[in-house]
Amino acid sequence: MHRYCLIILGFLLIAGRGFAQSTSTDTQGLQALVAEVRQLRKDLQSTNGSALKAQILLSRLQDQEGAVARLSQHLEDVRSKLADTQDPSEAAGSRYEAERRTSRQH
Repeated sequence: MHRYCLIILGFLLIAGRGFAQSTSTDTQGLQALVAEVRQLRKDLQSTNGSALKAQILLSRLQDQEGAVARLSQHLEDVRSKLADTQDPSEAAGSRYEAERRTSRQH
């Protein structure tokens, strides 16, 4: 991007020399162009800094999403194991209740 700005500035300077006359308006125009190029450079540096910050934040977000996914999977595994341990005891409790009812009826 810096190269692009320098090429534009060079083109403007060369074109300006070929067509310009030594007047104060030409000098003012050149100063305005130089000021514009400087402002573009500042904007470019600011944009690059913002892009770097955005990349860092995106990387952190991806890390956090990965951690959440791993923890969600772990939670599902624990819930599944808990359900497996509760099912046999509930089934045994149900059988016990059925046997009690059957023995009372006789």
